[in-house]
Amino acid sequence: MPVVRMSTGMANIIILTGGIMEDHGIDNSIYQHKIFIDFISYWFAQVGSVIVLVAMMCLVTIDVILRDIFNAPIRGANDVNCLLMMILVLLSLSYCWTRRGHIRMELLVRILPKRGRNFCWALAALAGSTVFGFMSLQSFYAVIDAIELHEITFEANVVLWPFRIIYLIGCLVFTIQMIVDFFRYLRATFVYEKAV
Repeated sequence: MPVVRMSTGMANIIILTGGIMEDHGIDNSIYQHKIFIDFISYWFAQVGSVIVLVAMMCLVTIDVILRDIFNAPIRGANDVNCLLMMILVLLSLSYCWTRRGHIRMELLVRILPKRGRNFCWALAALAGSTVFGFMSLQSFYAVIDAIELHEITFEANVVLWPFRIIYLIGCLVFTIQMIVDFFRYLRATFVYEKAV
């Protein structure tokens, strides 16, 4: 089986992962959706980890220097930092699921056969897609409310609707990721044994 690595181009991902489709026998349509959502997840994680994390570090550093040396902290730095943290987590969440980097309990799953593991992953993806699907729906309503009510943060007076849109996009990408994985693992459970 070839080594899977993320690349900067969509074509590179398809070429590098092409052997997995044949090895596991995954349906082409599911696999193409999986490649596309993995590509989107990868770039969201890159934006989150490079741009947002650097912005958070700079904001905290400047705030600490101004507060300790000049006794003039940045007004609302905590509000902005909380919003940036939300962006960082939600943009990286789907990529974390793709790389299986999240915290999970495998004590019982490890002793199951491959079909049982695939079924457990399918159930996890179904539960996650349900929860994040409802979160996406609610965040859509929150975006509309934030635009209509002109919501701002308490201290910094930062407009909230752009952050709520990013929240919505992060939830939607993760929901789509989980739905695609649900069908992939479900198909692997009942048709192909080697998908995990």
